[in-house]
Amino acid sequence: LYIIIWLFFHLSDPPVITKSNEGIVRAVNGQEVTLFCEASAVPPPTWTWLSSSGSELFTDETKYFINTSINQLSTSLRVVMSEIQDYGRYACKADNGVGETALQPIDVVQIPMLLSSSQTCAYQLLCAGQPPKPELMFENQHPNYASILIPNYAGLDAKEQPLLVVFEVVKESNFVENDFNWDSSDVVQTDMTFGQ
Repeated sequence: LYIIIWLFFHLSDPPVITKSNEGIVRAVNGQEVTLFCEASAVPPPTWTWLSSSGSELFTDETKYFINTSINQLSTSLRVVMSEIQDYGRYACKADNGVGETALQPIDVVQIPMLLSSSQTCAYQLLCAGQPPKPELMFENQHPNYASILIPNYAGLDAKEQPLLVVFEVVKESNFVENDFNWDSSDVVQTDMTFGQ
């Protein structure tokens, strides 16, 4: 005589955000930023993205692009940054009907372009960021190269760090006037990410 007992366990866990963008996301107008969130949950959650004003976002194929993984445990929001209202605190929200809803805020800050130029040298430095006015130090100057330091940028916090530093030098500086066209072919441009 055998007795068979079937036991069924239905496990459920509320959503917990396990991963998202680290720190502050910095961007300049015209740039795309991608925000993401991952969660553990049983059953898999339904995701919602909230704008900096708190309203729900939807894919519009122009400004906002939302993707969710096949297993529904991760999601991403791609935003085309174009105006001041695009910056602020976004949030991903995961809800599976079990326990509390999980909410993860992600801050996106604007990095405006800062132009700095010298009256004595034919160069200009453009910084995508909100750093203080750069104080340049030229070292190891030679006819074909030099080292340029920006000592007052050392130790800047994340909100002040430039996203990109562009150093432009005129090949021939004898005829540079105030109305000089920096987009001309006589300008050599070097792009450097911050920290290089």
